[in-house]
Amino acid sequence: MLPRKRMRISGSNTTGWKRRVRVLTLAAAVVACTLCAAVTLTIGYNALADPDAGKWAATQVLFSLWPSKVLAIPGLVDQVEAEGWQRWQDEFYAHDGNGTTPHFHPQPIPTLDMALPDSCVSPLDLTQPVMLKGFLNSSKQANPVLGRWNLDWLAEGARGDVKVPFCSDARVAAVAGGTIPDLEWPLRDVVASVRGGSPAKAGSEKLFRAFPELVEELPTELLGKLFGGRHHFRSSRVGSTLTCPIFLSQGVRREDDDDGAGAAGQKKRPSAQDTRTDFHCEPIANVAIQLVGRKRWTLAAPGQSRGLRPRVAPDGRAYVYANLDPDDADAFGRVQLLQGDMEPGDALYVPTWWWHRVDYTFQESFTVSLFHVRVDQLLGNNPLFAAVLLPNLLKELIGWKTQ
Repeated sequence: MLPRKRMRISGSNTTGWKRRVRVLTLAAAVVACTLCAAVTLTIGYNALADPDAGKWAATQVLFSLWPSKVLAIPGLVDQVEAEGWQRWQDEFYAHDGNGTTPHFHPQPIPTLDMALPDSCVSPLDLTQPVMLKGFLNSSKQANPVLGRWNLDWLAEGARGDVKVPFCSDARVAAVAGGTIPDLEWPLRDVVASVRGGSPAKAGSEKLFRAFPELVEELPTELLGKLFGGRHHFRSSRVGSTLTCPIFLSQGVRREDDDDGAGAAGQKKRPSAQDTRTDFHCEPIANVAIQLVGRKRWTLAAPGQSRGLRPRVAPDGRAYVYANLDPDDADAFGRVQLLQGDMEPGDALYVPTWWWHRVDYTFQESFTVSLFHVRVDQLLGNNPLFAAVLLPNLLKELIGWKTQ
């Protein structure tokens, strides 16, 4: 009788397992249909108000879904996208009374001095970016990670063993694939490469995926006071609604042509600082914490998107980049920008869908970013971008495309 009883139990378990699979499959189908309907309605609504927006959105969804490594994107799609960009820029560039387009000088990023007593710290206006000067070394919130979390610390022991993807040359423009990592090395080797003067740049969440408890060493209580709750920054959320990439690089000059001067074959001259991350925006909010070195951040509000020729990420990840030559001073001069420099101990809050470019100064730089989900900003700051980026968001959620 005992074997028969076991068979009945086994059959019952199998039936229960099949039932759970059917329920989960049905739930996944309902969610997928709901998301597809939401994307269709969002794109359709925007297309009614602005046909160019509808065409642009359709091309971006195609770029996200099309197996570009197997099949080339039809030339007609590129043409539709380019025409839409041009009309957007023509409409975006406002003219003054003389018929000329005004150019804007970058304005400073709003700043909060964290040397204030803790009793004066209150929730921030999360709709706008803010630079938190002295975030890690304020009078009552000094944090031990400042000074301890450095390049030596990154390369030590098990941390140095973590393999991270990185870009071997951060001087390459985003329009030429500069945002796509092309190598993967142990972290200690990346540190050695950066210290050796290479233009490499690492931007990877893999260290905190391997050691999520590191989040608890940051001032999470202060983060909670400033950003509407500590729950956004708990180590238990790493890998779900919280992603903690590290960014490691140093400023290296680009070599430009010599404008025809000098003898043929003369060594190219260095231009302005050029190791950087070009303009892009993402469906997450970010608290970037500077630990070593300096960085210059340049920001633009979501409302400036039409002047930046937006395009979904070429490698299937969930971000939108500016398809502009990074040296096009005329195009960027027509966009209203904010700019500020971060030093060790500073933090910068960047709301969801705000465009940002990061330039590295001529020294080693190490930053930890706290990417966290704010659903109200994800859907409210730029619903069209949220809709067209859904395929890539799903790729990241299931771990198919991630850095």
